[in-house]
Amino acid sequence: MEAKDRILIALDTDDIGKIAHWAKTLGPHVGGFKIGLEALMAVGLKDALNAMRGYGPATENIFVDVKAHDIPETIRKAVRAIVKHPQVKFVNVHASAYEDGLRAAVEAKGQAKVLAVTVLTSFDEDDCREVYGAGVQMTVAKFVAWSRDTGIDGIVCSPKEAAWLSPQKSLRELLYVTPGVRPKWSAKDDQERVTTPAEAVKNGSTYLVIGRPILEAAKYGRTPVGAAREIAEEIAAAFR
Repeated sequence: MEAKDRILIALDTDDIGKIAHWAKTLGPHVGGFKIGLEALMAVGLKDALNAMRGYGPATENIFVDVKAHDIPETIRKAVRAIVKHPQVKFVNVHASAYEDGLRAAVEAKGQAKVLAVTVLTSFDEDDCREVYGAGVQMTVAKFVAWSRDTGIDGIVCSPKEAAWLSPQKSLRELLYVTPGVRPKWSAKDDQERVTTPAEAVKNGSTYLVIGRPILEAAKYGRTPVGAAREIAEEIAAAFR
């Protein structure tokens, strides 16, 4: 995998024109795109995928960030509807849907890969304790333990958790898809558990989900393409 192929651009917008624009502009410079809830609700999956189609291999490597959390049969049907589109390569389910919910997603995934969402990267320790009754590490460990034997393909977590999850023998084969990645030159925004791109890949991240540092690169005196290339270079240097 080339360094740029590890970058998934987060498309969180209600504007189909912007989806097409970013696919065309960044498609040659990244590995894929994440379609978030805002786009799914405002534009719809089918129209979003059609708007992106034809702008290179990255537009055939789509992560649908639906964060499914429901009864198992509803999750099964939702995942089946999502993965019928060949462009979709990843779909995620909240780990807190528990084992039956995760298995339902796996049963419906077709050729796509199912990712289990652990603790949102906007949560800090206090938030996690308030919602889940335990700190981040304990909560993530519990969710991963639930997920591990259900046939899921990967974990959505911060790069900080990837650092201690990915070396574990029973978890080495999983993909680690990590939001909460911020270059040193960008703002943290609403993310809490963050690392740089270099730190993320050193910690075991397989794919880095990055949105605002690239899409809003003008804030930092960069172009979006320039920012994507700079991040890819940082990733490549980390592997060297």
